[in-house]
Amino acid sequence: MASSNSPSTFPAYLNEEFFKKCLANSLGEHETKINDVKMTMGSGLGDNYTSFIYRAFINYSDSHGDSKSLSIIIKSIPTDGDRAFLEEIDVYAKEIDIYLKVLPLMHGILEESRVAPRCYFAVESPIRTIVFEDLREKGFYLAERQLGLNEDHCKVVLNKMAKFHASSMVALRKMPSIRERFKDGFFNKDAFESDIFQAFFRKNFKRGAEIVTEMPGYEHFAPKLMNIFNNFCTKAQESIAFKENNLVVLNHGDLWSSNIMFKYDKETGTPVDAIFVDYQMCYVNSLALDLNYFFVTSSQPDVLSRKKEFVEKFYYPAFEEVLKNVDFESIPTLNEIFQEMEKRELFALFNLFGELPIMSLAKEDSITNNYAEFVDEEKASKARNAGMSTKRFTDMMQYALKYYEKLKVL
Repeated sequence: MASSNSPSTFPAYLNEEFFKKCLANSLGEHETKINDVKMTMGSGLGDNYTSFIYRAFINYSDSHGDSKSLSIIIKSIPTDGDRAFLEEIDVYAKEIDIYLKVLPLMHGILEESRVAPRCYFAVESPIRTIVFEDLREKGFYLAERQLGLNEDHCKVVLNKMAKFHASSMVALRKMPSIRERFKDGFFNKDAFESDIFQAFFRKNFKRGAEIVTEMPGYEHFAPKLMNIFNNFCTKAQESIAFKENNLVVLNHGDLWSSNIMFKYDKETGTPVDAIFVDYQMCYVNSLALDLNYFFVTSSQPDVLSRKKEFVEKFYYPAFEEVLKNVDFESIPTLNEIFQEMEKRELFALFNLFGELPIMSLAKEDSITNNYAEFVDEEKASKARNAGMSTKRFTDMMQYALKYYEKLKVL
């Protein structure tokens, strides 16, 4: 196999045998000759924190000798060293189950609409790896995460999130085992007590208290943020606690701008569709968790301030339509969704301080693609200070703190 890349650039296991298996599993091409593979990194610094993403363009000859090509995305999930926590929460096996068992059922319910890329191939050794279709080949691209998503982007995300949630409600009735398999996600009791959450998420509240102390009109939030810092695990568990009477769906679990790819109108540049990627954090719980997480981590401040309006106009109609199409009994009302979102705002507050600082970092300040490196206090402090100094974080924090105060979350 000829290669266009330095052998030291990419893992050795991504070799001719690996790519032949990809072709066999994705296209049913079993008699192939790999002519050339061009590889690049599939994500930039700050776009992915739990895995390595590669893009491979394979040029091959089929069984008839005809020259063909295929572009794929390769997701490698190391679970060694400081990444062992990923093994503990079973991210690889869960993502495989989502792609091979749950999403086919949901796509069958949705018929024409797709919420995820196709999964071609998966291996556990030497490193747990999953291969997907390359959505760029179908015209899907990432938006600029540092800016936050504007109104047009949020419209298509909420429409697709609604379809994802609604179809998962149907899937949960058809396949009750989903509930037990995905009862926990990235946010759980053990995670909150882990070194990573203690070193980064928890200490962000202390840094937040220091920031608002010097911010006129916001000084009174300092002791409230320190209260969360001092009672971090208890408050965190409260924010994510499962409640049987909630509007229960399969949550994506990490629905932020770098896990959403957009297709744009070629003439206007307006987003017309969205597909979600990175399904390793899925869990069954209140639909309000995905909604609040998305708004606080990914939207621009003007959208965050109008989130009820956006849910009413762009989420609920699609949500209701999917459920009506399958004669779903007891369709949740819009008001019930609003009530649940308010009850789950503490979860949004945790992600405002825990996730948004690193999501707001400029690429040049994104020192790592690995959550585990935040155990290092020097690296965590550098990322924390840079992220919490950005205009985007400051704008979102100032609006959100006042909003949470009105709701008595703080």
